Amino acid sequence: MARLIGILGLLILLGSALVLAEEKSGTKLSPETEKQVKGLVTRLGSDDLQERETAQKELLTLGMPIRPLLEAALKETKDPEVRMRLNQLLKEIPDNAAKELVFQGLDNLLKAKNYRIEVETKVCVSMFGKDVSEVISENKQTITLSGVYQNQDLTYLRGKTDKDEAECYVQSGWMVIREPGSKKWMKISNREMGRGRFFISINSVQDVKMVKEWLEKTRKVGEEKIGETICQVVEATLNREKMKKSFQMLEDDMNRINKSVMKFYLGKKDCLLYKLDTEFETETGMIGRDFMKDSWVTAMKFSDYGKMEPIVIPAEVKELLESD
Repeated sequence: MARLIGILGLLILLGSALVLAEEKSGTKLSPETEKQVKGLVTRLGSDDLQERETAQKELLTLGMPIRPLLEAALKETKDPEVRMRLNQLLKEIPDNAAKELVFQGLDNLLKAKNYRIEVETKVCVSMFGKDVSEVISENKQTITLSGVYQNQDLTYLRGKTDKDEAECYVQSGWMVIREPGSKKWMKISNREMGRGRFFISINSVQDVKMVKEWLEKTRKVGEEKIGETICQVVEATLNREKMKKSFQMLEDDMNRINKSVMKFYLGKKDCLLYKLDTEFETETGMIGRDFMKDSWVTAMKFSDYGKMEPIVIPAEVKELLESD
């Protein structure tokens, strides 16, 4: 009886959500489709497993136009089985509104005159879920940098790795880095940096275009406070084939990727990007039957939009950036 009452309440809610569905998706649902969705949602709570499975598959084929109805149903129902299946559907059905939100945040990042940037990257090797970097590899390290971006595609960062001080300038496809030992400045291209370059900053039109192209499935996963700002959080899985085109020198690495996720934290009022979490995980090889995994996890924080002083470039660095 309790399940029946819950389903009846869910149907009433779905009826009131139809207008919202049309507004969000831009697609007017036909009366037949409305009736079909109501029936299928009801069947998600059926006592028959086959009927539940069939209903879920049919809802999946209806796609993006019915997302708002499924979201509304998820908020209303307390049935664990229905909630599980609705969550699965919302993970699979594209959310163009979430993708557009990310695009707007990335565009706003490019338009910004300047901002403060903080970057923390952790690199490690694990086996059976345990960190074994110090035993079998020298790859484990934490890189912590902070600095300033300004609107000539220029970023200045300084900080430290586990062992050394770090300092770099990034501009127009090139990086100038101070070598830890000699303290001399060295110029290297983004291609030479490979994926490591991406874990330092997003500071050019090309970077933003690359990220936009990578996005495959996007979905809103809630809200979170970053500092004093309430942010909408959007999670995105990445398209491996498009990533391979961006990192052609690391094609073997890209082929071994088994996890690639970005999480965007966008201001609810201003749609500015306040944080970007990125996680890549690749299978690096086998020892006997034991799989090893190489993971890169980065958190970038953006703040003080329009409040930073201009970057002063040393003459030696400027000469390197301008050289062929």
